[in-house]
Amino acid sequence: MVKDDVLKILMASPETLISGQSIAKNINVSRTAIWKAISTLQKEGFLIEQVPNRGYVFHNTSTKISKSGIVQHLTNNVPVHIYDSLPSTNSFVLSKIDKFRENGTTIIALEQTGGRGRFNRPFLSPANSGVYMSVVLENSLPAGFVTMITAATAVAVSKAIYDVLGIQCDIKWVNDLFLGDKKVCGILTEGITSLESHTISHLVVGIGLNTSSKGIAGISDIAASVGENDFNVNLLIANIIDNLLDLHEKLSSEDISFMDYYRSHSNVIGKIVFIRKLNRTDDAPLIPYEAINISDDGTLVVKSTDGKISKLSSGEVSLKFNR
Repeated sequence: MVKDDVLKILMASPETLISGQSIAKNINVSRTAIWKAISTLQKEGFLIEQVPNRGYVFHNTSTKISKSGIVQHLTNNVPVHIYDSLPSTNSFVLSKIDKFRENGTTIIALEQTGGRGRFNRPFLSPANSGVYMSVVLENSLPAGFVTMITAATAVAVSKAIYDVLGIQCDIKWVNDLFLGDKKVCGILTEGITSLESHTISHLVVGIGLNTSSKGIAGISDIAASVGENDFNVNLLIANIIDNLLDLHEKLSSEDISFMDYYRSHSNVIGKIVFIRKLNRTDDAPLIPYEAINISDDGTLVVKSTDGKISKLSSGEVSLKFNR
C-alpha cells in the first residue's frame, strides 16, 4: 500500500525534512497519492508536519494506536488486529481461537468494557487511556514451563517500557508492574486445552498497561501511568510483542536466563509481604511472610514468622504490601 511505503520512508529519517516529490519518485506514484497517504497517516495519529512548498517531517511520537504503525516497528511478521471496543481481549480470543491460532497473533482493543484480571477481578480499561492487548502463543513449552510465561511477559513489558520511555518499572510477583507503590500494568495468562490430547495447545497472554493518567483518575491512589510524556505507543506495542515472542522461544528451549532480570527488578524480595490463600474470601486474614527469593521456576520463596521456609506458586496466593 502507498500509505505503508510512505510511512516506511518517513520513519527511516525522523525529524528530517523530506520533499513530497522525492517520496513520490521513490515509490513511483503521484504527488496527489502522497498527499492522500500523509492525510490518512495523520488521522491515524502519526505526527507528520507539513512544511508548505518544502515537504514533510516525521516526528517520532504517535498518540494513536494503529496497525500500520505497529507493523512498521515489528521484527516478527505476525497478524495484528485492532478493534475499537471489546468486552475483553482475552475473552474475545478464547471465543474465536480457531481464527487466531497463529503464533504471535495480537488482538488490541482501544477500549475494554469488561476488562478482567486474575481471579476475574475487573480491570479498568477506558478508551484512549491504555494498551489493552492479547497475544496468542502456540504451546511449545516443555512440561513445567507453561506457568513461567507470565513471568516472561512481565520481563518483556518491563524491558519495552524502559527501551521506549526510559522508565524503569518494578515487578510485583507474579503478574503486575509497578511504579513506586502504584500498579501500571497487569498480566493475565490463560490456556486453551486440546480435547484430543487433554494438553494446553495455546496460551493467551493478556496485557493491560496504563498509558494515560486521565483514564485512572478515580483510582490514582493505587494506579499510575507510564505515558505522562509524549511517546510512540506503536513502537511500545511492537517492542512488547517482539520481546514476548523472543522470550517464548527461549522458554521453549528451556532457557530461563530472563529470571535474573525478573529477580533484579522484583519489589517483593527482602520485604515483608502479606499473603491470602486464594480459596479464602477477600476478608480472610492476611498472613505475614518474609519474601526471601524467587526460584528459577517462578515460585516465591518465603519465610513464616516461625522461621519455616516454603515455596508458593502463583496459583496459591495473592500479595499485598505493608505500606
